[in-house]
Amino acid sequence: MGNSNMTDFYNYMDNMVKDDLLHIELDNITEQGKYIHIKEKKLRHYGSCSYLCIEHDERLKKAAIAEILTSGTQVSASRAYISHPLYLEVEQRLSKMYDAHVLLTSTTTLGHFSAIPALVEADDLVLIDHQAHASMQLATKILQASGISIKHIPHNDIHAIDLILNENQHKRKIWYLTDGVFSMYGDLAPLDELNQLLKKYNNFWLYIDDAHGAGWLGQHGKGYVLGKQVISEKMIVTISFAKCFGVTGGGIIFPNETLYKTVRYCGPTFTFGGPIQPANLAALNASLKIFNSQEQKTLQAQLTKTIDFFNQEALKRNLPLIDSMNSPIRFIGIGDESVTTLVIKKLMQEGIYVNLGIFPAVGKGKSGLRIALNISHTQQEITVLCDLIHNIIKQSIKAIYSDNSHTYIEQVLLKSFENNLSHSIKKKLINDDWSTTNIT
Repeated sequence: MGNSNMTDFYNYMDNMVKDDLLHIELDNITEQGKYIHIKEKKLRHYGSCSYLCIEHDERLKKAAIAEILTSGTQVSASRAYISHPLYLEVEQRLSKMYDAHVLLTSTTTLGHFSAIPALVEADDLVLIDHQAHASMQLATKILQASGISIKHIPHNDIHAIDLILNENQHKRKIWYLTDGVFSMYGDLAPLDELNQLLKKYNNFWLYIDDAHGAGWLGQHGKGYVLGKQVISEKMIVTISFAKCFGVTGGGIIFPNETLYKTVRYCGPTFTFGGPIQPANLAALNASLKIFNSQEQKTLQAQLTKTIDFFNQEALKRNLPLIDSMNSPIRFIGIGDESVTTLVIKKLMQEGIYVNLGIFPAVGKGKSGLRIALNISHTQQEITVLCDLIHNIIKQSIKAIYSDNSHTYIEQVLLKSFENNLSHSIKKKLINDDWSTTNIT
C-alpha cells in the first residue's frame, strides 16, 4: 500500500473511530457481558464471539485465581526453553479429544505465523480462499517473500481448485488455506468436496482455520471441521479458545507427531513469542472438562435453537441475510457504506450494538451488519432486533436515496450480493415495500 493509499485509509478509519463505529473504547461491560456501555449509553451486545457465554462460569474463574496464587501472573519464558506444567496436561487432554496431536498457541493468528512458514516448502504451491481470515492472508506474505507462489481462489470455488490441482501435479505439495466457518458471513467451507479432492490428488493438502467452528459444533466441541470426521493425514486444522471456550489462546491439530514437532521446533512465534499465562491455562483446563461432559450438549442445543429462531425471524421480514446456514455469525447485507453506517448509528441510538461489517473486513461495496449470536439472546430480544433492523434499513435507504428505494435494492444491494443471496431472498427483497417505513 503506497503512502497516498495509506493516508486515505487512515482518514477513512479515523472517521469511523470518531463516529464510534470502530475501535470503540467501552465505559463498562455489565450483566455478565449482555450489555456494553459507550459514552454512558447502555447497549444490548450482539458483537461478542463468545457464543456459549462461559467466560463467567465460576469453575473457570476459580481455576484461574487458584493458579495465580500458585504460579503468579506469568511465566516469562519462551516455550523453546521451558513450559508451565499445565501445557502438557492441556495438550494431552486435547490430543485425546481429537485423537490427534495438538499444539497450544498464544493466539490462533500467531499459530498461523508459525505453522504456515514451517510447513510450506520452496517448491510448494499455496492456494488461499479470497475470504480466508486475514491472519492467514498475512502469513502467506511471509511465503511470498521467500518466492513461494500464492494463488487466490474465488470463495469456495471447488472447480477452480480442481483445475489448478490437475495442472500442477509436478508440485511437491499444493496447499489450500481456508476457513471452516467464515468469520464475516458465517458461511461454511464445502468439506465434502474438499475431502473428495484429498482422495483424488496425492499432493493436495488442506490447512483449515476452524476458529469460529470450535466449541459450538461437534462432540466435545471438536468443531465444524473435525466434529464429524477424523483428521486426514493431509490436513492441518487450527482452532481458537477465544470464541466458545471462555479463554484466550488457540491450538493447531496435526495428524502425526512429526508435523507437530516440525511446527513446535521450527515455528518462529513458538521460539520467539511469549507463552499462554498460568491463569489462562488453568481456566482452559477447567473449560475443557465442561466440554468433555454432557453439559456441552445442552449449551450447543441452546445456541442451535437461538440461531434457528434468528434465521426464521430474519427471513420472515425479508432481511437480506447472507447465507442462512446454522452458524452463530449472521450477516445482513446492505452494500453502500453510507447506508450501512447510518443503520449502525440508528441501531445504537435504539440501544443495540452489532458489528460493522465494512472494508477491509469485507470488500468495498459489500458492507453490512455482522451479528454474533450467543445463548444469552432471548427470542423476544431477537424479534425486537429483526424488527428494528428491517425498519431502520428502509429508513436509512430512503434518507440517503430519497424515493429510489427499489432502485437501491435492485441496483446496489442485489448486485453487491448476487452470489451470496438465495433466489428466494432476492425475490422477496424485490417484492418488499422498501419505500415505506414504520419505525417510531
